[in-house]
Amino acid sequence: MRPIVYIISLKDGEKLISINIKTLHQQVIDYCNKNNIDCEKLSITRLQNITLGRTKNKYNFIEKIERIPKEEYVKDELQLRYGDCLEHRKCYYIGKILQRRGIN
Repeated sequence: MRPIVYIISLKDGEKLISINIKTLHQQVIDYCNKNNIDCEKLSITRLQNITLGRTKNKYNFIEKIERIPKEEYVKDELQLRYGDCLEHRKCYYIGKILQRRGIN
């Protein structure tokens, strides 16, 4: 699996962030249930196709969906905290930063 961070920007300014499409789907379903939005037909496959650009986004509560490489997403903090880290340890430190931010 590619090291990707998925970010969904919602109409009300909230952002849902995850590194796993299944977790992201669950966050969207929870958001819909909390705000009484009908999203019955939103499956994991459909959400994945929207993020990959295979399907148009027909859900009006989703403003934008982004796919960003993990290293690019945490680039600033990685450089600040672990600027002198070796290349083979970079993956470990990226995981630590994402865990600290609460992204799973």
